[in-house]
Amino acid sequence: MAASRWQQEAESSSAAAEAELNLVPYLDIMVNLVIFLLFSFQVVIEVCRIDLLAPAYGEGGGSSSAATTITLAIHQNGYTVLSSDAAMGVIDIPLKDGDYDRDELHTKLVDWKRTYALPDNVIITAEPRLSYEIVVRTMDAIRLDGHSNLFPGVTLARAAGEVEKR
Repeated sequence: MAASRWQQEAESSSAAAEAELNLVPYLDIMVNLVIFLLFSFQVVIEVCRIDLLAPAYGEGGGSSSAATTITLAIHQNGYTVLSSDAAMGVIDIPLKDGDYDRDELHTKLVDWKRTYALPDNVIITAEPRLSYEIVVRTMDAIRLDGHSNLFPGVTLARAAGEVEKR
C-alpha cells in the first residue's frame, strides 16, 4: 500500500507540473515589445516637436520693453509684416500664383534683420480658417538664413478680428 500511495503522489505532482504554463517566453516578448514601443514613440515625439515661446505675463523688464517686436500676420491674401517701431513701416507680400510667397517673405525679413539689428523673436498670427501646413511652412521659411538663425524664437498668437461662432 505504501508503494501505491507514493505512486499516486508522484502521478498527481507530474499532472500538476504538466498543467502549469510556462510564462517566460510570453514575458520576454512583452518586455521587448514595450521597450520597442517606448523608443519608437520617443522618435515620433522628437520629429514632430516645434519649439515655441510662451507669451510673458505681467510687468516686463526695462530692457525688454525697448526691444522691437516683429509681428507676421498670415491671411487669405498673403503676408503682412508689422513692427512696433513706426519708422520700419509695414511689408505686404501678396499671394504669388495662388500660393504664399515664402521666398519673398524670407528675403524681406533678412533685409529687415540686417538693417535694423532685430532680435531673434517674431510673433505669428494666422486667420483661423488657414491650414496648419501654411503656418508651419511659414515658420520654416523664417527660422534660418543659410546656416545662421533668422527668427528661431516664434510666438503663436490668434489673429484679432471676427470671432467664429461654434
